Amino acid sequence: MAVPSQPITPADRALKRLEAERKREADGQSAAWVFLWTLFVFKIATVGIIIYAASGSGESLVMVLATTWYWLIIPALALAGPLLIRWRMLKLRRKRELLQASEWNVENVVIGDTFLPGTELRHDR
Repeated sequence: MAVPSQPITPADRALKRLEAERKREADGQSAAWVFLWTLFVFKIATVGIIIYAASGSGESLVMVLATTWYWLIIPALALAGPLLIRWRMLKLRRKRELLQASEWNVENVVIGDTFLPGTELRHDR
């Protein structure tokens, strides 16, 4: 039987209890999200099947879309988040490359009122 090298303090017990509680809450939260997304996927699949079945007449298709259009907002928002993050990341990477290029690709070097040979005089300072 393994004997701990140091006795367990009340602070250690409280920390373990808090850790176990946090894990239970995280498990419960992930289970709730899985349940909600499962319901949502079945709802979207049902709407898709109804639209497919109602595609014979224009009136029934309009009625189905009129009664279920708001269910299409959720996937649009779910896809918009990652797309916006990707777009912002690309924009920031482009800006970072420009900043790095402006820092390291020095073409015109001005020191005081003189400029180094082989460079053009800059008038932006």
